[in-house]
Amino acid sequence: MSDEETAEIKEPYESKTFPKARDVRGVASLNKDDLNLKNCAFQRTKGVNRLWAVAETCPLFRKPTPDKVVFDAQGKKKIVKRKKGDKNATRLNRILNSHTIATLASGAAGNAAAMLYDETQQLRLDTVAETSKYPLVHPLSKPCTLLLAQAFSAYCGEAFANAVAIKEAIGRHEKPTVKSALAGVNILNAKLAAATGFVPPKLGARLAPPPVKPAPTTKRAGK
Repeated sequence: MSDEETAEIKEPYESKTFPKARDVRGVASLNKDDLNLKNCAFQRTKGVNRLWAVAETCPLFRKPTPDKVVFDAQGKKKIVKRKKGDKNATRLNRILNSHTIATLASGAAGNAAAMLYDETQQLRLDTVAETSKYPLVHPLSKPCTLLLAQAFSAYCGEAFANAVAIKEAIGRHEKPTVKSALAGVNILNAKLAAATGFVPPKLGARLAPPPVKPAPTTKRAGK
């Protein structure tokens, strides 16, 4: 490994709650993998948080800032180009604004709160549901909004790709229709449900074929 590759490796996060097995004395051999996996999950979470904390500086999420437009005393339009090295030369390339992302997050949180309240009521617990007048709305950081926008754009792109595939398979329309778009969304939702649910949407059972009785043989005449 070269010196450049070594310099890119970050120091691991130290955790007293999820330490590595080599840092704990008297650990049984069967428990070492358990400790190492917990430490791996802990460091992965911290690494992702650190990555998204600086996501707004990544060129993937930035676009050039348009030049300034200035009008002189005579009302003539003049474009002032930005100098090289200007800190404001680029800005965030936002797909959705903060209000839209906050609304989507609030709707998802409200759905989860309704499911949680329904489960507690089935258990006959003393709980309070979400107030419709004051829904769950929390401020989101810039890296969080970028992550949510990325997930939303990926969802829309996958659903549209499914609609295009259905349109090409049918071969009757030049553009995806409403029905093909709806079918593409349903296919994507089924995939997400199968990937994130506890059980698949369908269970295929393989049963042994029934035994086939041989046809009765007829005796020839004279025997």
